[in-house]
Amino acid sequence: MKLGLGTVQFGQDYGISNKSGKTGKDEVVRILEAAKESGVSVVDTAALYGDSEEVLGECLAALSDTAYKVVTKTPHFFGSKVGGEDVSKLLAVFHRSLTRLRLKGVYGLLIHNADDLLKPGGFDLYAEMQNLKAAGLVQKIGVSVYSPEQLAGIAEKVSLNLVQLPLNIFDQRFLRSEVLAQLKSEGVEIHVRSAFLQGLLLMDTESLNPYFESIKPLHADFHKLCMKEGVTPLEASLQFVSSLDCVDVVVCGVNSLDQFSELLESSSGRIDPDVFSSCSVSDLSVIEPSRWSFK
Repeated sequence: MKLGLGTVQFGQDYGISNKSGKTGKDEVVRILEAAKESGVSVVDTAALYGDSEEVLGECLAALSDTAYKVVTKTPHFFGSKVGGEDVSKLLAVFHRSLTRLRLKGVYGLLIHNADDLLKPGGFDLYAEMQNLKAAGLVQKIGVSVYSPEQLAGIAEKVSLNLVQLPLNIFDQRFLRSEVLAQLKSEGVEIHVRSAFLQGLLLMDTESLNPYFESIKPLHADFHKLCMKEGVTPLEASLQFVSSLDCVDVVVCGVNSLDQFSELLESSSGRIDPDVFSSCSVSDLSVIEPSRWSFK
């Protein structure tokens, strides 16, 4: 089972297609129960996801279950270089995360802002994460990245166990890069996020914000291609990434048990990713949500 559970919606409103807002705790418990029954084990969270860690900790405690592989992330470090106070901050926030999650340790710890590792002194953050791993508080350490160039720069400097990266039908940059295949050959675990590009791929073309006017024809073509292949946009988007051999986990956030059930059903098939190679977008203002600017 490659499906992993994203929890950003457990702690805050998230996604341009999200009409439901933050998920209630009772619903979170139902989602976690269904995930366990379905063989979904990876749960992705972060210190910066509102109160996601706290909600997740309460709900896991209610289930009296520690079988989930919880992955969390560091805070951001805003200076131009990394100093001793930043290392102390990493440790403080990590132990706060354990307290919120009500766990003695986590499966994965990722640098949330990959550029923090590339700053002067950034290796000190990595060294402290290694210490946490050596102490048995973390099984795998790694980084959350945004581009192949960023990942290549980091992989040259440090040894990674786990990488989280964006990959979807519109954003196929990592499939054209050698770094992903290289890391996979080294045994690095690959987690993919943004399979639906924050829901953009699933929306009706005519309902897109005017910001996306330039890709409306491609968006419409993608939906037509889905019809031709006999799959829904949801099935196409999910199976596009889950069918890739280099991908270990596809992290998807949900707002409700119904959404989780729909994801689970949609992930059961396989498609040839090459079918959607023509849908690749190179415009970073479209495929990087951090660049989106709506009027």
